[in-house]
Amino acid sequence: MRQLTIRSIIFLFVLTSYTGCATILTGTHQKISVDSNPKGAIVATDGHTRARTPAVVSLTRWHSGDIVVSKEGYHPKHIVMHRTLNPYALLDLPWFLLGVVPGIVAVGVDIGTGAIWEYNPEMIYADLESKRAGDSESKEKAPETLGDETTLLQDGLLDRTIEDS
Repeated sequence: MRQLTIRSIIFLFVLTSYTGCATILTGTHQKISVDSNPKGAIVATDGHTRARTPAVVSLTRWHSGDIVVSKEGYHPKHIVMHRTLNPYALLDLPWFLLGVVPGIVAVGVDIGTGAIWEYNPEMIYADLESKRAGDSESKEKAPETLGDETTLLQDGLLDRTIEDS
């Protein structure tokens, strides 16, 4: 009976060690708040329209990318999203340093899912500059509007908007 209890404890210990701490605790996506002046600007990531400001967009932690905030009549703002080490990934470190196979797998899970990273900053404010007549400073074209919020919601392109209060 005692041997069965010890085996059960070891089995549970090994089983729980096979997953990445950062993946479990923070997930593979991160929510980023985006606001702008003027409000109602388009928020695009990876070339896809995601929402209109103010908004919260969910970004995968797997790869870094840019956020583009744009509105007709204004110069688009490009925000480079920087990734840093997710502090929760350090919870895998004691296992990894001991060379225990479950710890190596846990680190691999966090790396493989991208949960080992977190984005900074978590809140973005874009103060868009108005284009002046004859201003040829930026020939860059902002992402096209795909339609109103109802269309964006129906097409699955609008993650979630925060209503003005």
